[in-house]
Amino acid sequence: MYQIKMGKANSHHTIMSRHNDLKTIMYFQKQIIKVTLLAAFFLSCTISAAQIIRPERLDSLFDHLEQYNQSVGNISIFKDGKEVYNRSFGQRHIAGLSFDEHTSYQVGSVTKLATSVLLWKMVEQGKVSLDERLSTYFPDIPNAHMITLNQILSHNSGLGNYVNNGTTEGWMIEKTSADSILAFIHSEKPLFEPGTGFQYSNSGFYLLTRIVEKLYNKTYGQLIEEEIAKPLELTDFKSFDNYNDNRFTSYVYIRNWEDMTDFYFQNIIGVGDIVATPRDLNRFMEGLFAGKLVKKETLEKMKGDKANNGFGKGFMYIPYKGNTFLGHGGDTRGTHTLTGYNDKDKITFSIAINGQRWERNQVYIASLSTIYETELRLAEFETNVIKLSSQQLSQYEGRYFNEDDPLIINIFQHEGELFGQADGQDAFPLTCYSKDKFMFDGAQIYMDFTPAQDSMYYKQGSVKINFKRQKTEAGQ
Repeated sequence: MYQIKMGKANSHHTIMSRHNDLKTIMYFQKQIIKVTLLAAFFLSCTISAAQIIRPERLDSLFDHLEQYNQSVGNISIFKDGKEVYNRSFGQRHIAGLSFDEHTSYQVGSVTKLATSVLLWKMVEQGKVSLDERLSTYFPDIPNAHMITLNQILSHNSGLGNYVNNGTTEGWMIEKTSADSILAFIHSEKPLFEPGTGFQYSNSGFYLLTRIVEKLYNKTYGQLIEEEIAKPLELTDFKSFDNYNDNRFTSYVYIRNWEDMTDFYFQNIIGVGDIVATPRDLNRFMEGLFAGKLVKKETLEKMKGDKANNGFGKGFMYIPYKGNTFLGHGGDTRGTHTLTGYNDKDKITFSIAINGQRWERNQVYIASLSTIYETELRLAEFETNVIKLSSQQLSQYEGRYFNEDDPLIINIFQHEGELFGQADGQDAFPLTCYSKDKFMFDGAQIYMDFTPAQDSMYYKQGSVKINFKRQKTEAGQ
């Protein structure tokens, strides 16, 4: 895992395989699953070309990504209720990998949509009201007497994010007891008064999952199987309790694709634990919008208000140039998923990426552009690699700092290669692709050095920071 945290005062930018500041999809963890997913989807509202699925255009896109070894995953597209395109991509670059059409992906916070459906089914049956207070189930949670289930669904509760406990990064990687998780959620301070703000809350959905289990008197795994998978005949849509061995791991690119340690998914049941194929995600969405899981009037209520930071009461709004998909997205530590249904065009779109070099948002956008744009434009990728001698590399070595940030990045050589390493974090290899310019593909980190001025310009997505090299005693 490669990560760099940067921040001023109490704000932090975390860099780990391009997990950016939280904005829309998953918000799972400050440095692991907190993302600004599809910020680029909020583009102009120009109505695009006719909505025709062109397999040859999609093949051109994914052939291109495979040629340059930029992405690993699977995409499925339905039109008018039938699958019209399915493609796995990138797997040939991973040595020894075997898989079939049922090999599933961790879909992260797409799980929250399933959890929402289970709650809405209880509402339909009159077994719970969304106006009910959290205190009915968890009276000791701060503000529980003020928080409604409705506010948890729409992320307006003021509850926080237990996945990042503020002290131990990645505490979700190893099995953590439910008592420990609940104790931490009890300790979280409210972010705002319920109903007065918006903050994507994993803690809220952890509590909501426990409430759903209590209402049904069944485990979450049983509920996913009985209430969603069986009615829709989904064979590749499972919660943690029903996992099998036929699922993909996550990968990070470091010279080659390498396994990435992901979450221990029992820790995030109902929040981000479901595994599925993109095909079964589409079947789930098709069944949901066909009224096979909840009533049509319930579906309308689930849409909520898109002005609520793009979140309804279970759905996330995914706009693309005047076209709107309803669905959800999710990120684990290394797998990234998007699913959505466009009712106007009767198109269902699901994609899972478990290895990214080209940033996943760009893959999502490029995929949708094959449907909605008149021209297919393929991205250009940096393939130039410049080999430098140890003497040449030495001019970049040193410890780099920014006066407004406590972070220090150490640049050093090891076995003839240049590496970067933030204090207290893992080292990552740097590849020279142009004069004084280096990159780490696995996290899309770019560093531009000016040795004569002891400076380095750091860029990763929207994060752009100027660093200065610390003077050594000999240089003072």
